[in-house]
Amino acid sequence: FNTKLANVDLGEGLNIIAYNMFYGCSSLESIYIGDNIELIEACAFYNSGLKEVTIPDSVYSIGSVAFGECENLVSAYIGKNVEMVFNSFYNCDNLESVGFAEGFKGEMMYAFEYCDKLSDVDLPSTVVQISYAAFRGCESIESVELPESLEMVDGHAFDDTQWLENQ
Repeated sequence: FNTKLANVDLGEGLNIIAYNMFYGCSSLESIYIGDNIELIEACAFYNSGLKEVTIPDSVYSIGSVAFGECENLVSAYIGKNVEMVFNSFYNCDNLESVGFAEGFKGEMMYAFEYCDKLSDVDLPSTVVQISYAAFRGCESIESVELPESLEMVDGHAFDDTQWLENQ
């Protein structure tokens, strides 16, 4: 593990953030993900010190627990071309807000499961499905505005949230 790396600029020349690339980099606080990046593989930033992340529109897939267990992560923004967010932000205890680019239609399966402090979820008007357990265990979610485009909410999508308990 690199414990001294604090800031990274993934500009031109790279199109994949590889498996375990920044795994356990606890001092990594900020990262710039350039428009050339297309894929973020599993565990790429697992248990790193990131505070916020913006996934550009060029990314089409975010791997399993790519940002899992990032205890310092407080906000995430996901680009419109991401097709799958599978367990990508698992157990990010301090994640408070998640936003999606207008045009996002990707699948969110277990995407933000057990992000205890997640309270602000900004779904775009283009989202059509909220998959299985996408926000399960996000205890702090008190309200969610479901867009008219939504066609399906899979089982357990909002289990153990304040919002579901208040319905």
